[in-house]
Amino acid sequence: MAHRKGTYEKSQVPFFVARHRIRYTGALIALRYLLRIEASTPERYAKLHPADHSFERRLDCIRLLMKLGYMTGTGVLIGVPGQTKRDLEDDLDFFVREQVHMVGMGPYIPHPDTPLGRAVLNGELQIPPPAERLELALWMIRETRRRLPHINIVAATALETLARPFGQSRLEGRKGVRPP
Repeated sequence: MAHRKGTYEKSQVPFFVARHRIRYTGALIALRYLLRIEASTPERYAKLHPADHSFERRLDCIRLLMKLGYMTGTGVLIGVPGQTKRDLEDDLDFFVREQVHMVGMGPYIPHPDTPLGRAVLNGELQIPPPAERLELALWMIRETRRRLPHINIVAATALETLARPFGQSRLEGRKGVRPP
């Protein structure tokens, strides 16, 4: 049980938080923590993560980080197989509902060393073309800024990767940049 704000017994600290050595005694070892949820519903989360990962556990960790006093952020992938515009709107509602302090999101770029990336690259799953994923990501940034005007939006390097062939930088609207 919490004895006072920001102080938790070790048994209450989710494994993820304990594994990353976040102090649960109230003494912060960092000011900010970005823990992307990748999808804001349990069903979509399960499609993106191994079976032993839990949406509820990830959400508990995000909420605990906020209770501990961290500037806490989360984020989503944009343009994954099967994702709809309604799903992205649900993600925006999630950011508002959870009252996170920052958001890190970017377009999905398949990687051959991941199960999802292999399925996309082998043609088993379909994703929007790069230009469409770029536009969806920019739409998400605009909508996040419109709905949460003071939130920190971290620039995703994936956004720059997709924007480069179009001859321009797409860092507008963000308040922070994450190195590659």
